[in-house]
Order: sequence, then structure tokens, then C-alpha cells
Amino acid sequence: MSDDILAAATAALRAQTGTRDHDAGMAAEATRFRLRRSLATRARTRRRASVIGVVMAILFGSTVTWAWSTGRVHAAWRAVTGPAPTPVGQAVASAPPPSRRPLPAAPVVVTPPIVEVTPAPVAVAIEPGVVAVEVAPPTVKPRRREPVAPSSAVV
Repeated sequence: MSDDILAAATAALRAQTGTRDHDAGMAAEATRFRLRRSLATRARTRRRASVIGVVMAILFGSTVTWAWSTGRVHAAWRAVTGPAPTPVGQAVASAPPPSRRPLPAAPVVVTPPIVEVTPAPVAVAIEPGVVAVEVAPPTVKPRRREPVAPSSAVV
């Protein structure tokens, strides 16, 4: 489509509706402004909702981690899924506690006393002319590590 045909169609449309270029430009600007404002409002609402969601997820995750590490997950789960609280004015029918058989006695663990045993000296026969050398077990010296400059350091 060439520019001449497009310009002619635009001029015909303006002649039919009776609007001038100045009025059409202002209407277009007003429409653009309303559109941008509505999009900014949506983006602000979406951003706020996502920030609140991230904060709630972090709080939930840290609470569950704390409960897990302290062994309180079961108590928290029972608090959520337990029986509903009764209204103040209603009486609660109490059931007798379930009968349980007594637990077996815990086994008694006796630790034997620790006795230090020293080995008896060993007699070594040394032939005349042979010098006895007592050899210590080999020791492994740790290797010294040379300091290394960090890779981000400027030389």
C-alpha cells in the first residue's frame, strides 16, 4: 500500500467524521495517557502482590525449617489439623482416656569399667658388635601450602 493511497483514505475518513488534525492528535494523546496509566496501575498491583507472595513464602519456609530442626513439626501439624475449638457456651462430652498397657521396662545398660593394660617389656637379644638402634615410626609432615592470591586481586 503506497503512502498516497493511505493519505487519501485518512483524509476521506477525517472529512466524513468532521474532525481536524488538532482534535485527533489530542484525542490520541488522551487515549495513550489513559492506556499508560491503566498499565502502570496493573504493573504496580502485580509487583505488590508478587513481593507479598515472596515474603510469605520466605516466612513459611523459615518457620517450617525451624519447626523441623527443633522437632516441633508434629505439634504444629496437630495444631492445624486438630479438632476445632468449641464455643464457650457449649459443654464438651469428655470421653474416658484410652486404656494403654504399660510400657516394658527399659533395658539397663551397664558399661564395663575401662582397664588400662600396659604391654610387658620385650627382651631383645643383641649380638656382640651389633649396635641396637631404636627406630621410631615414620611421621608424615603436612605439606606447607603456599599462599595464593585471590583471582579477583589486582596485581
